[in-house]
Amino acid sequence: MCDCPQNLADDKIYKFICPTECDYSGEEEGFKLPAVCFDTDKIAKTVEKEEPEVEYTLAIIKPEAVIYRTEIESRIYTEGFEICQTRWLQLTPEQVSEFYNDHFSELSFPRLVAYMSSGSIVVFVLAKQNAVEEWKRIIGPATVTEARLYFPDSIRARYGRRGDDSCKNAVHGSNNRKQAEKEIHFFFPEFITEPLLRNEMAEDFLWENINPILVEGLTLCCKHRPTDPVLWLAHWLILNNPNKPKLPEDLALIPT
Repeated sequence: MCDCPQNLADDKIYKFICPTECDYSGEEEGFKLPAVCFDTDKIAKTVEKEEPEVEYTLAIIKPEAVIYRTEIESRIYTEGFEICQTRWLQLTPEQVSEFYNDHFSELSFPRLVAYMSSGSIVVFVLAKQNAVEEWKRIIGPATVTEARLYFPDSIRARYGRRGDDSCKNAVHGSNNRKQAEKEIHFFFPEFITEPLLRNEMAEDFLWENINPILVEGLTLCCKHRPTDPVLWLAHWLILNNPNKPKLPEDLALIPT
């Protein structure tokens, strides 16, 4: 034991010493100082935070703001979003009712349906880290009056119609990830919203799901020795894909 001054806690003075410089002559025979090893690489990997996964969210330019499409798209790119899908269309009242079915009990629902089916809209699937919250931040509050007062640089403040009408506020944005997935599939049923696998997860997926079927195909290709091995393997993989994807007839009927 070492004698510490009583006022150590008050003075807050600490002396750091190297353990190998201490005198352990009074300890039992055979006492050995335990080795201390710092794996800096492991610490760095533990401390280092992984980048957030890329999210997807749905954005709609509403009828009154379609004339500002170029400006809104420019803002989307400036904010670091990627536009993955785009559709320009006009919804029927039935389609609007289905899309906004969560608002069915609201008094403004008939007005919302009439407005959203009154003209063309532009629908986007946007991608970015934390995309849902980022898009909500950029578009601003639901009412244009509040947006212009507190968030004058938001999209709704710039391109929405003045007033408390939350319908004519230029753009739509999903409230959360679950709603974003539902809304994306409403307009783009085949779009995959799950985050892409990376690093070890991607490698594990390839070994467990892709490698076995690929090895089997390559083995059979070597046995058959076709004239065009690449085309033969492509056709074999189409016919033996365990996921059974839907393919156009002209692609599914590649000659062997």
